[in-house]
Amino acid sequence: MGFIIKMVRYYELAVTRMYSAELVEAWAKGEANLGLKDSFFVMKNGVVEQYINSDEGEKFHEDLKKKLTTEYFGEICDKFYKAIDEDDKVKMFECLCVFGEIDEYPDIANPDILRRLMRVRQSTQHLIYE
Repeated sequence: MGFIIKMVRYYELAVTRMYSAELVEAWAKGEANLGLKDSFFVMKNGVVEQYINSDEGEKFHEDLKKKLTTEYFGEICDKFYKAIDEDDKVKMFECLCVFGEIDEYPDIANPDILRRLMRVRQSTQHLIYE
């Protein structure tokens, strides 16, 4: 008698936002560059829900927690401002993914990183409305 082993993947709702299809594509590519390749998006009437593979999400969190230093975060911030200047939405979403993880789990960041993230948010807040 043989056994059938079935792999089950768990997905969790990560984010709900209002985005265009173009931005969702950049979002998916940006996060895939960080290892979040098994996510999917549900879009209805401009409202987008992102579901992430729980295992990938855990791995991303643990990896980020290990490498999140003030220097690494500085590189992410520089990359973000450069992406804004170049209008590179994929790179913007890579950085926004890191920012979002810090927002969600501030205990992974030191006080310098949290202060800098606040300054980045304040200095780029107007872009949301443009």
